[in-house]
Amino acid sequence: LASGKDLDALREQLTPHIRKDLRRVAAKQERTGITSWDVGTLSRAIAVGQATGYPALVEYGNAVALRVLDSKTEQKVAMIRGQSRLLALTSPSPVVNIAKNLDLKAKLTLSTGPYTDGAALIDDCYLAALDELVTRCGGPVWDEASFTSLREKARPEAYDLAESTVHAAVKTLQALGEISLDGSEAGEDVRVQLSWLIYPGFIRDAGVGGMRRIPLYLEAARRRMTMATTADVYAVQDLEARFHDRTAELSMLAKLDPGVQHARWSLEELRLSMFAQNLKTAFPVSIKRVTALIDALAAGRGEFS
Repeated sequence: LASGKDLDALREQLTPHIRKDLRRVAAKQERTGITSWDVGTLSRAIAVGQATGYPALVEYGNAVALRVLDSKTEQKVAMIRGQSRLLALTSPSPVVNIAKNLDLKAKLTLSTGPYTDGAALIDDCYLAALDELVTRCGGPVWDEASFTSLREKARPEAYDLAESTVHAAVKTLQALGEISLDGSEAGEDVRVQLSWLIYPGFIRDAGVGGMRRIPLYLEAARRRMTMATTADVYAVQDLEARFHDRTAELSMLAKLDPGVQHARWSLEELRLSMFAQNLKTAFPVSIKRVTALIDALAAGRGEFS
């Protein structure tokens, strides 16, 4: 079928051929429009010939789809998000009540975010809270009985966790409003930083824990505006470019793998250590440490956790 001296290149070249039969089998199992757990017990993996696929409930708009994915990495992330969406679909939503309890200033602040409106932002906070609770309560799960148990465990904590995430979003947008960009080299540096910190969907991508850190990153960005561009700043920019190169070919699910996300947030912690040392990093960082984390990422393939 093919020959060569580069094993990775051969694997990539032959993957469509190897997975052809798997795709045919998967197509018979896959479904869309799922709004409750009606898929029985999911298999952890299915093998057809030399190919292995990983069934998962994948968030698909405002519902869930059953898909067969290419890796355990994608499966794990998809199952967490898919089950969060199912929890949201099968539980009372706290979005309206959370919005009612916000004061006018907070509501106005939320309206400055990158979401279509405040309700969409609060909904993203709710889903971020559910993502956290899926794992905290023992998920992801693989059958209906376990999902029912997961829902009962998550329900008592969902409102408070979603509300605290909304307050973190308010603090984040307030901190964002304190940054005044200009045409300087520092301004361009911060503009790029903000583009991958604040965007539609950033709350859920950051997660409950990440949302507590973003206001600190924004404070560091504000201070960066008054500082010169040093050799260390150029080193951070090079690391950011390397990270993007390493992850450019990953699927959106693979980019959310904890290993990839740890490397991504380490870059922000590194900026924090440079521009706002008094705020303290969440874990030890240095140019050398972060370089090692990024170099450990297999560009475009492989498992990360």
